[in-house]
Amino acid sequence: MVRHEMDERRTGTRLAVAALLLLALVQVPTPARPQEIRLGQVGINLVEIPTYVAMEKGFFAERGLRVNFQHFESDTIIIKAFVAGDIQVAFLGSSAAILASSKGVKLKAFVSGAPVHDYVIVAQTPIKAYPDLPGKNFAVSGVGAISYHLPRVAIRQKGVDPDRINYVAVGTDGARLRALIAKKVDATILHVHNAIRARDYAHLHIMSNLVQELPLFVFIYGIAKPDYLNANPAQAARLVRVMIETSRFVYQNKRETVEVAAKVLKMDEKYLSPTYDLLKEAKVWGVNGGLDDKGYDFTARFLASTGELKQPVPADEFFDRRFVSQALRELGTWP
Repeated sequence: MVRHEMDERRTGTRLAVAALLLLALVQVPTPARPQEIRLGQVGINLVEIPTYVAMEKGFFAERGLRVNFQHFESDTIIIKAFVAGDIQVAFLGSSAAILASSKGVKLKAFVSGAPVHDYVIVAQTPIKAYPDLPGKNFAVSGVGAISYHLPRVAIRQKGVDPDRINYVAVGTDGARLRALIAKKVDATILHVHNAIRARDYAHLHIMSNLVQELPLFVFIYGIAKPDYLNANPAQAARLVRVMIETSRFVYQNKRETVEVAAKVLKMDEKYLSPTYDLLKEAKVWGVNGGLDDKGYDFTARFLASTGELKQPVPADEFFDRRFVSQALRELGTWP
């Protein structure tokens, strides 16, 4: 009788332990598989470096994101890939995003890792000012890209007809600099790091600083289709948080940022280090998500002044701010 009761107790204990182990196994979450995002970006430059820093430092992976990154030569090409569904998210020039939206492309701007541009116009030395540009060959990445729209806005603002200039589609910032060095074009728009390189050549000079002339013209928007954002809100929220956190990391870590830039740009740090200092002072990176009505309105208004934009979409329809708002609630606003 005693043995029978002891056996029952042992059996009960074993069953209880087994039940607890089973419960523990059920409650421990299995590691989530990284969520893939097909992300396209045009620029490889120090302004857009947060994306590359996030990849190189593993920040995307830390948030459970696997970024399938694709590089495009111009905004016009990336818009085609976006519309076709080849990419889910595009980081591209503001003008291309605004114009596409106004023409009925279903998109929402939901973050910007680089809301402030750093563009300057570099020209052959005989070209001293805007009135010297008519009839000259001006290199852009592609007609319809921000490298096309921004100089046209600046040229119009200075009282020169931008349609009197020959726009030559050359490709990326680096390709445009090479064309300028080889004297295949007369002028172009460049990021600061390449403008600093241009100073090594006696036949080139910085003709105009567009940062001073058009300071509120937005540089980059991150866009996605509304259906994607509504179907994948957690994924979008993670992506936005990474971009904001990485932008803040970039501000606080010059050495590591310049190292990443030197790697992806294949450029000497002697050009990148002073560029970083200028960009930090200009506050180009999107530490608070970069969705600003003032910048949007400024950009849309100047696009309209050139005749490129007929009817802009209202800012509240163009933006989807919920993910930036969520990230700022969690992280706080950067000073």
